Amino acid sequence: MMRAGIHTNVAGHSSSAQGFMNLGGGETLRVLLSLPASLRQLPGMTERKPGIFYVKSEAYLHFHEYAAGSFADVKLNGNEFDRFPVKTRQERELLLALVAKDRSTYGQIKI
Repeated sequence: MMRAGIHTNVAGHSSSAQGFMNLGGGETLRVLLSLPASLRQLPGMTERKPGIFYVKSEAYLHFHEYAAGSFADVKLNGNEFDRFPVKTRQERELLLALVAKDRSTYGQIKI
């Protein structure tokens, strides 16, 4: 269950059977090229499947594509996923900064 207030409501979701981002259009592919590559540099994160990251044995971050755009679900300081849009460069930079801070490496990783 996601915490209210931080995540974005999205209509018309089309998640894949694996539960991670559908490889749809060019924007999705651009996100997959830049953001996951940066996330792989963070300590303690393991990418078990493309775009699905774990910290230790816990699911930590994964991606979705909806009609409204691309989103990342991430567990920041808690047990619940928060949803963040990752369509624009600024949104991806914010997500990376939040995840890097959560992983105690804020400012060391760039997209």
